[in-house]
Amino acid sequence: MEPEQGAVLRLHGELDDEACSAVRRQLAPRLAAGLRHVLLDLSHVTAVLPTAVAMLRALDGHLRRQQGGLLLVHARPAVRRVLRVHDLEHLLEVRDLEPPLVVPRPLVDDGVVPLHRHVRVARK
Repeated sequence: MEPEQGAVLRLHGELDDEACSAVRRQLAPRLAAGLRHVLLDLSHVTAVLPTAVAMLRALDGHLRRQQGGLLLVHARPAVRRVLRVHDLEHLLEVRDLEPPLVVPRPLVDDGVVPLHRHVRVARK
């Protein structure tokens, strides 16, 4: 059987000790089975604590030794600042991939058109 080549994890909230433990538990069996590529979607991550910085460095190192890699996408500005402070933007691959398709839909209510009202459109 071929080892699993890639995994995508969508993380939410603070990347603290508890969240890092959950990520490790989720990935451990897959890494042991030969997982080589991990994409972490950080679009809903509000904070990255020191434990997460260490976890990201360790995960990246492991994946590189397996000729794979770690990709971080959609990091919010506050998260990007933490990555930059810890020099992870240069060590890790951090990208803003194409955002989800969002179509503005102005709704009229008593003659007022809200400036920013959006509806997500699912891709096929």
